[in-house]
Amino acid sequence: MNLPKGITGFHSGNDNELPLMDSFQFKQLSHTFVRELGGELVGFSEHSSNRNYYTVEYMLSGKSYSVLLNCHYPFLAFALTLGNITFLDIPVLSAKYQPYYTVLQRIIWIHQYRLNI
Repeated sequence: MNLPKGITGFHSGNDNELPLMDSFQFKQLSHTFVRELGGELVGFSEHSSNRNYYTVEYMLSGKSYSVLLNCHYPFLAFALTLGNITFLDIPVLSAKYQPYYTVLQRIIWIHQYRLNI
């Protein structure tokens, strides 16, 4: 996969400013999708100087999960924990986000984190 220049948030002063994803749309879509699945949106975080992604936290099937969206490009991923991030795939949510974002998938499934939604 070729990632676009500046996806990490770092760029040369000679480069054009990096685009910003619409955080309001991301939050609104996330709220809609999680509610459709019987879950609840419990938190939202903007990007910051030490983090180049937006985060939506939600409860689904009695567990807490996060959706991470790069703040410059439409790349999205799901995580079980933040800090030392544990990525996972959530196919039912991936299908909902795919018309809007490129959903990054984890290659290796860990049986204990597989969701049965």
